[in-house]
Amino acid sequence: MPKEALKQFRISLVEHAPGHDMRLGTCSRNAADQDKLERTPRSTCSFSSPRSLTYVNRSIEAARATGSFPAWKAHKYAPVADKPPLPVYSRRLRQARETHAISQRALGIAAGLDEFVASTRVNRYETGVHQPDLQTLQRLAAVLELPVAYFYAEDDDLARLIAEFKERPKGKR
Repeated sequence: MPKEALKQFRISLVEHAPGHDMRLGTCSRNAADQDKLERTPRSTCSFSSPRSLTYVNRSIEAARATGSFPAWKAHKYAPVADKPPLPVYSRRLRQARETHAISQRALGIAAGLDEFVASTRVNRYETGVHQPDLQTLQRLAAVLELPVAYFYAEDDDLARLIAEFKERPKGKR
Protein backbone atom coordinates (compact mmCIF):
# COMPACT_ATOMS: atom_id res chain seq x y z
CA MET A 1 0.00 0.00 0.00
CA PRO A 2 1.48 3.42 -0.93
CA LYS A 3 2.54 5.60 2.00
CA GLU A 4 0.08 8.37 1.09
CA ALA A 5 -2.85 5.94 0.96
CA LEU A 6 -1.79 4.47 4.30
CA LYS A 7 -1.57 7.99 5.74
CA GLN A 8 -5.10 8.78 4.55
CA PHE A 9 -6.36 5.48 5.92
CA ARG A 10 -4.80 6.17 9.31
CA ILE A 11 -6.30 9.65 9.33
CA SER A 12 -9.73 8.15 8.67
CA LEU A 13 -9.15 5.84 11.63
CA VAL A 14 -8.22 8.82 13.77
CA GLU A 15 -11.63 10.33 13.12
CA HIS A 16 -13.08 7.30 14.88
CA ALA A 17 -10.62 7.14 17.80
CA PRO A 18 -8.35 10.19 18.08
CA GLY A 19 -4.75 9.43 19.03
CA HIS A 20 -4.92 5.71 18.40
CA ASP A 21 -3.23 3.63 15.77
CA MET A 22 -5.99 1.08 15.42
CA ARG A 23 -3.95 -0.98 12.98
CA LEU A 24 -1.66 -1.88 15.84
CA GLY A 25 -4.35 -1.73 18.50
CA THR A 26 -2.12 0.46 20.70
CA CYS A 27 -1.57 4.13 21.35
CA SER A 28 0.69 6.04 18.99
CA ARG A 29 3.42 7.88 20.85
CA ASN A 30 6.40 8.06 18.46
CA ALA A 31 7.26 11.15 16.43
CA ALA A 32 6.50 9.64 13.01
CA ASP A 33 2.97 8.70 14.00
CA GLN A 34 2.38 12.06 15.68
CA ASP A 35 2.69 13.74 12.28
CA LYS A 36 0.10 11.41 10.80
CA LEU A 37 -2.30 11.29 13.70
CA GLU A 38 -3.93 13.94 15.82
CA ARG A 39 -2.20 14.85 19.06
CA THR A 40 -4.06 13.82 22.15
CA PRO A 41 -3.08 13.65 25.81
CA ARG A 42 -1.78 10.34 27.11
CA SER A 43 -4.78 10.11 29.39
CA THR A 44 -7.04 9.58 26.39
CA CYS A 45 -4.91 6.79 24.93
CA SER A 46 -7.22 3.97 25.89
CA PHE A 47 -10.24 2.50 24.22
CA SER A 48 -13.46 2.78 26.16
CA SER A 49 -14.74 -0.45 24.65
CA PRO A 50 -12.03 -2.30 22.73
CA ARG A 51 -14.40 -5.08 21.72
CA SER A 52 -17.02 -2.79 20.26
CA LEU A 53 -18.21 -3.73 16.80
CA THR A 54 -16.92 -0.52 15.25
CA TYR A 55 -13.47 -1.08 16.72
CA VAL A 56 -13.36 -4.65 15.45
CA ASN A 57 -14.52 -3.64 11.97
CA ARG A 58 -11.99 -0.82 11.78
CA SER A 59 -9.21 -3.11 13.00
CA ILE A 60 -10.06 -5.67 10.35
CA GLU A 61 -10.12 -2.98 7.64
CA ALA A 62 -6.73 -1.69 8.77
CA ALA A 63 -5.22 -5.17 8.89
CA ARG A 64 -6.50 -6.00 5.41
CA ALA A 65 -5.30 -2.66 4.01
CA THR A 66 -1.78 -3.20 5.35
CA GLY A 67 -1.70 -6.87 4.40
CA SER A 68 -1.29 -8.05 7.98
CA PHE A 69 -4.65 -9.82 8.14
CA PRO A 70 -4.13 -13.61 7.93
CA ALA A 71 -6.20 -15.26 5.24
CA TRP A 72 -7.19 -18.10 7.58
CA LYS A 73 -9.08 -15.63 9.79
CA ALA A 74 -11.20 -14.30 6.94
CA HIS A 75 -13.99 -16.81 7.52
CA LYS A 76 -14.31 -15.74 11.17
CA TYR A 77 -15.01 -12.14 10.28
CA ALA A 78 -17.03 -12.63 7.12
CA PRO A 79 -20.37 -10.81 7.07
CA VAL A 80 -23.26 -12.85 8.36
CA ALA A 81 -25.56 -13.98 5.58
CA ASP A 82 -29.21 -13.09 5.71
CA LYS A 83 -31.36 -15.76 7.27
CA PRO A 84 -33.68 -17.57 4.92
CA PRO A 85 -37.38 -16.84 5.44
CA LEU A 86 -39.22 -18.97 7.97
CA PRO A 87 -41.18 -21.93 6.66
CA VAL A 88 -44.89 -21.26 6.33
CA TYR A 89 -45.84 -23.73 9.08
CA SER A 90 -43.53 -21.90 11.51
CA ARG A 91 -45.13 -18.53 10.86
CA ARG A 92 -48.66 -19.95 11.05
CA LEU A 93 -47.94 -21.82 14.29
CA ARG A 94 -46.60 -18.69 15.96
CA GLN A 95 -49.52 -16.57 14.71
CA ALA A 96 -52.07 -19.09 15.95
CA ARG A 97 -50.37 -19.50 19.32
CA GLU A 98 -50.14 -15.74 19.87
CA THR A 99 -53.78 -15.29 18.78
CA HIS A 100 -54.84 -17.80 21.43
CA ALA A 101 -52.54 -16.09 23.98
CA ILE A 102 -50.96 -19.36 25.02
CA SER A 103 -47.31 -19.93 25.90
CA GLN A 104 -45.07 -22.31 24.01
CA ARG A 105 -44.82 -24.55 27.07
CA ALA A 106 -48.58 -24.65 27.64
CA LEU A 107 -49.22 -25.41 23.97
CA GLY A 108 -46.70 -28.24 23.97
CA ILE A 109 -48.08 -29.80 27.15
CA ALA A 110 -51.67 -29.51 25.89
CA ALA A 111 -50.60 -31.23 22.66
CA GLY A 112 -49.16 -34.16 24.59
CA LEU A 113 -45.47 -33.31 24.53
CA ASP A 114 -43.36 -34.07 27.59
CA GLU A 115 -43.49 -31.09 29.97
CA PHE A 116 -39.69 -30.89 30.21
CA VAL A 117 -39.21 -30.42 26.46
CA ALA A 118 -42.55 -28.86 25.47
CA SER A 119 -41.33 -25.26 25.32
CA THR A 120 -38.14 -26.15 23.49
CA ARG A 121 -39.87 -28.29 20.87
CA VAL A 122 -42.57 -25.71 20.12
CA ASN A 123 -39.86 -23.05 19.91
CA ARG A 124 -37.91 -25.19 17.42
CA TYR A 125 -41.06 -25.63 15.33
CA GLU A 126 -41.70 -21.87 15.36
CA THR A 127 -38.14 -20.96 14.45
CA GLY A 128 -38.00 -23.52 11.64
CA VAL A 129 -35.19 -25.57 13.16
CA HIS A 130 -37.38 -28.69 13.13
CA GLN A 131 -40.56 -29.60 11.29
CA PRO A 132 -43.29 -31.32 13.29
CA ASP A 133 -44.45 -34.68 12.01
CA LEU A 134 -48.07 -35.01 10.89
CA GLN A 135 -49.32 -36.48 14.18
CA THR A 136 -47.68 -33.75 16.26
CA LEU A 137 -49.04 -31.05 13.98
CA GLN A 138 -52.53 -32.58 14.21
CA ARG A 139 -52.34 -32.44 18.02
CA LEU A 140 -51.08 -28.84 17.94
CA ALA A 141 -53.88 -27.92 15.50
CA ALA A 142 -56.49 -29.55 17.76
CA VAL A 143 -55.29 -27.50 20.75
CA LEU A 144 -55.38 -24.31 18.66
CA GLU A 145 -58.77 -25.30 17.15
CA LEU A 146 -57.52 -25.02 13.57
CA PRO A 147 -57.38 -27.47 10.66
CA VAL A 148 -53.96 -28.79 9.66
CA ALA A 149 -54.37 -27.17 6.22
CA TYR A 150 -54.12 -23.76 7.91
CA PHE A 151 -50.46 -24.40 8.75
CA TYR A 152 -49.54 -25.12 5.13
CA ALA A 153 -51.51 -22.35 3.37
CA GLU A 154 -48.97 -20.20 1.52
CA ASP A 155 -51.32 -17.25 1.01
CA ASP A 156 -52.34 -15.22 4.08
CA ASP A 157 -55.87 -14.69 2.77
CA LEU A 158 -56.30 -18.40 2.15
CA ALA A 159 -55.08 -19.18 5.67
CA ARG A 160 -57.58 -16.68 7.08
CA LEU A 161 -60.40 -18.25 5.05
CA ILE A 162 -59.46 -21.74 6.26
CA ALA A 163 -59.49 -20.55 9.88
CA GLU A 164 -62.86 -18.80 9.42
CA PHE A 165 -64.31 -21.87 7.72
CA LYS A 166 -63.39 -24.02 10.70
CA GLU A 167 -65.06 -21.55 13.11
CA ARG A 168 -68.43 -21.60 11.27
CA PRO A 169 -71.10 -24.09 12.27
CA LYS A 170 -71.55 -27.01 9.87
CA GLY A 171 -74.91 -25.68 8.62
CA LYS A 172 -73.37 -22.35 7.49
CA ARG A 173 -70.27 -23.75 5.82
